[in-house]
Amino acid sequence: MGRLVIAVIAAISISGCNGLSYSGISGEFDSLGVALDISVSGDYAYIADVENGLVILDISYPSNPYLATAEPTHGSARAILATGNYAFVGTDAGIDIYDVRDPYHPYFMSLYTSEGPVNSMEIYDNMAIVSTSTGIELLDLQDYQSIHTIARFTIASRHTHTVNDTIYVANGDIRRIDITTVDSPIFLDDIYTDGYAMDVIVSGNYIYVADGYRGIKIFDRTNPDSIVLLSRLDTQGEARDIELVNTVERRFLIVADLDGGLRVIDVTNPASPVEVEQVDIPGNAHSVDYSDGYAYVSAGTEGLKIIRLNLEQ
Repeated sequence: MGRLVIAVIAAISISGCNGLSYSGISGEFDSLGVALDISVSGDYAYIADVENGLVILDISYPSNPYLATAEPTHGSARAILATGNYAFVGTDAGIDIYDVRDPYHPYFMSLYTSEGPVNSMEIYDNMAIVSTSTGIELLDLQDYQSIHTIARFTIASRHTHTVNDTIYVANGDIRRIDITTVDSPIFLDDIYTDGYAMDVIVSGNYIYVADGYRGIKIFDRTNPDSIVLLSRLDTQGEARDIELVNTVERRFLIVADLDGGLRVIDVTNPASPVEVEQVDIPGNAHSVDYSDGYAYVSAGTEGLKIIRLNLEQ
């Protein structure tokens, strides 16, 4: 699931065609279902595996991931967010919440019923911001066993990223919503992308957008009242999910590009992004997470693929 990562990475020996070292697919796991989303936390990968529910893998050795457990969910598992001691599994019925302090024996805590199928989730200021096919739902997380709704917005959403009380919503274009007063949101504006925005990350003065078949867009938000398109880069497939990774000297977008596989784009100069590597993924690259030098890709019916990348060279 696309977010910001700070990375310190060891070098490896195999060089990609554009100067980035990588080792192809280092590890893989057949989840036996349809791996739609992935979230990595510590030594574990959490997979939303549709009819198989929540699948948890031990990735202590990324070249040899193995099953910790699989848990059924209330509905087909579509989205996953693992953070701290908890895993949130988004389904076509709502959210299943698990205590995963022991990932081999997760404890089911509670069920939240949403108004539409869940596409993604983020945590912001003790709230869960839930993107569904029918709207955005803000949930109070003060008590994980008794979650209640704070507010709902009738805006279908694929992903959100919230910064300084402003929700950036990927829902075809990018919509901005001010939630300074949570129960009285202010709709600020729409940012036209010309594709179909499926994921968004905001970092510093820039907005990074996975824009479907229109590839990657980067917008400059230095002046929040006049956000402008800074650059774009077409990808081979459908850009669906992104991770932003900062190394010591460079910045990269890692893109789950559906039938285009895994793309790595150097965005150190956001005005001139450069694709530095592409890795073919059996199946479709639906989503990606990044941890400790490895990209973890949920590849649909092909399960989990793990690719070692050397971004610091």
